[in-house]
Amino acid sequence: MAQQTGDNTSDNNRSQSNKNKTLFVDESDQGRLEIRLSDGPSEDRQQYFHTSEVTPEKNSRAGITLIIIVLFMTLLQEFLGSSCFYVAVFGIPCAGCGSSRAIALILQGKFSAALKMHPLIFLTLALIIIIPAFLALRYYLEKKRRKKWKPLPQRFMSLFFVSLSALYIIVYIYRMIRFFPHTEPMLYNPHSILGKIIAFFRSLITGA
Repeated sequence: MAQQTGDNTSDNNRSQSNKNKTLFVDESDQGRLEIRLSDGPSEDRQQYFHTSEVTPEKNSRAGITLIIIVLFMTLLQEFLGSSCFYVAVFGIPCAGCGSSRAIALILQGKFSAALKMHPLIFLTLALIIIIPAFLALRYYLEKKRRKKWKPLPQRFMSLFFVSLSALYIIVYIYRMIRFFPHTEPMLYNPHSILGKIIAFFRSLITGA
C-alpha cells in the first residue's frame, strides 16, 4: 500500500510539473522558428527542435549560383566547343553525354533516335521525376502527420546506388569502345583545353 501511494504521488508530481511547463514559439528576424518547452517564462529546460533557416539571402544566393552555372556552360560552349565540362577540358565524352540531345529527340517523338543518343535516357528521366516526387511526398506527409518518415534500409540504399552507378559505368565503357571517336555523341573534341595543348606540342615537334 505504501509503495502504491508513493507511485501515485510521483505520477501526480510529474503531471503537475508538465502542467507548469510553458510552450514558447520564437521567430527570429532571419526566419528561424524555435519551439521550446520550459519550466517558466525565463528559464528554458529543453529545446525540442528548431527548423532550418530559410531566408531571402539564401534564395538570392541560390539564384546567383544558377546564373553563374548557366553563364559558365555558355562560355564553355562558345570557346571550347561543348557545354560539358569533361568534354571541354579533356575532349572525351562523359557518361552523360548525349542526354540533352536525347531529351530534345524525345520531345520530337523520335524515341529510337533518343536511345541511340543515350541508351539510359528513359531511366535518367525516371530518376529525375521519381526522386524529387518522393522527397516532396515525404515532406508533405511529415508536415501533415507530424511523424518522422521511416527511412529505407541503409543496405538497400547502398545496393541501389552502387548498382545504378555500375550500370552507367558499364554502358559508358561500351559506348566508348563501340562509338568513340567517330559516332555522335561519342566524338573527340579537338577544341578542348587538352586538345589544344596536344596540338601545340605536336606543332612544336613537327615544326608545322
